[in-house]
Amino acid sequence: MHLYCTTTICLLFDWVFWSPVTSKDESETFIYDLNHTHDFELYAVGYGGDGYTTVSRKILDQTPLQAGRRPVLGEERVLKLAPGEVMHMLPLQEVHKQLPPENMSASLSLLVHPQRSVKTEEAWCFDEHYVPTYPGIARQETALYENMLSLL
Repeated sequence: MHLYCTTTICLLFDWVFWSPVTSKDESETFIYDLNHTHDFELYAVGYGGDGYTTVSRKILDQTPLQAGRRPVLGEERVLKLAPGEVMHMLPLQEVHKQLPPENMSASLSLLVHPQRSVKTEEAWCFDEHYVPTYPGIARQETALYENMLSLL
């Protein structure tokens, strides 16, 4: 991972490894099948393995997201990030989820994060019907995990 920041943005270059799953329990240990948005711009290129799959829908309504109010969405698009395939996502403009690869896979990502002082909106998680449930990616899951750790 390599991080470079200016006064307005941070660039993060990162290798991401995507594991196949063989059980429901394994699929829930990563963010597979979690509909969400990002509050940063993302460029990713498939590097090794068969690649994970991204299922996405463009958000056509530009009003701020609200819990329980489904935005107007475009048609579903599917991209398998196999070696040589490139994906680009603009911040807060697509709802997407990742599906696991068949074999261990790797991708190289460039994340363009605005500095906190510049950010205007947060990423969101959505249910299986694309209804926004809460802001922040996996925030509820992270809080539960941290609470369980504190009990040990």
